[in-house]
Amino acid sequence: MNSLKRLALAAVLIGASVPAMAYVQYPDTSGNSVGTIVPMTLNGAGQAVPTGVTTPSTQSPATVTTGGTFQTALPANPSRTSCLIQNTSAHTAYVYWLATGTASLTNALQVQAGAVFQCVGPSGAPIRTAIQWMTSTTGDTFVVTENQ
Repeated sequence: MNSLKRLALAAVLIGASVPAMAYVQYPDTSGNSVGTIVPMTLNGAGQAVPTGVTTPSTQSPATVTTGGTFQTALPANPSRTSCLIQNTSAHTAYVYWLATGTASLTNALQVQAGAVFQCVGPSGAPIRTAIQWMTSTTGDTFVVTENQ
């Protein structure tokens, strides 16, 4: 809580003309501490509060149907505002989201066991293309959330 008070004070001192960000930690489905950076704004009482943090429109567990083969974790969605995919398996996963090309181990990003992939491209915009997911083992699990 002290961090939020300092953030609020800093925002007041600079006139809140610069967007503020805060690092927020929370437990994942395995009880591990994970975190993300969220934008903060001042409310009417001058308190720093998270901006745009909402309950996911959808959240569901999923299973790798064929190990070693990319599958669609989320279909393309032009209305997507954000999404998260957590690798709940014991194996490294690979994620690919480009609208062109073919997903492969050489052009996909790695998501370590227990880690979370946040569906934001290099520009900071939400990824709205189909998101492909793969691990080496049939039956590996992951959890997908999506906001629209």
